[in-house]
Amino acid sequence: VTLWSPHWAYGKYDLRKLKDPEGAWGKGEQIHTVAKKDFGQEFPELSGWLKNFKLTEEQLASLEVEIQKGGAGNEKESARRWMDAHPGIEDELAPVAG
Repeated sequence: VTLWSPHWAYGKYDLRKLKDPEGAWGKGEQIHTVAKKDFGQEFPELSGWLKNFKLTEEQLASLEVEIQKGGAGNEKESARRWMDAHPGIEDELAPVAG
């Protein structure tokens, strides 16, 4: 099957990526944050979190699988279940200086 990556199916099924030595499928995708021009000055802590936000493909795929399992309208609860199953992820994504 042809899928993009990251995709929830990689978290649910035992899939493997085929080699693409000629780069026919491109280099992959990224998530970009868009905000107003002075957002970083107005919200420096939040801006830092967004700039440093990273999930591995495996983390993102497992989160998407949990959301799929929860069904429409249950996204918040599904995300909470995923976070509970990944202790410490909140501190990695949004560290609080102590």
